[in-house]
Amino acid sequence: MANRAFILVAEDRSDDAFLFEHTFAGLGIVDYYIANDGLQAIAYLEGTGAFSNRETYPLPDCLLLDLKMQMVTGFEVLQWLRNHQDHCLIPTVVFSSSDDPEDVRRAYELGANSYFTKRNKIQDTIRLLSLIEEYWTEARCPKLNAAGKCVA
Repeated sequence: MANRAFILVAEDRSDDAFLFEHTFAGLGIVDYYIANDGLQAIAYLEGTGAFSNRETYPLPDCLLLDLKMQMVTGFEVLQWLRNHQDHCLIPTVVFSSSDDPEDVRRAYELGANSYFTKRNKIQDTIRLLSLIEEYWTEARCPKLNAAGKCVA
């Protein structure tokens, strides 16, 4: 498990959040946090409020981001990441129900590293989440310290 990444998920639909939890449990992933909207995801990334303890709430190695959230959308989270030098290197994977080409284009313009469309079949979603987790666990990415700065 030493090779496992810490994953931050920004997902406002409880049924999709449950699917993430179920899939992560099946994959043996215990290092994740599910933010229930974009505003909470930003607070987590900033390390403010309840998320100020970086030992309890470490910076993620990967962010899985829904686009169509209430309060603060995934696009707004992507824009926030882009505007914050300390966080813009966090690999960000959009996992959205939208397959609109304009949403895909805009997500990539705002800095998304990958874009996946949610599937209707649970098995297909589990397979995609497994592939995403495996890829970002194996991919070489910059390591960030608690302040969001790159470490050697």
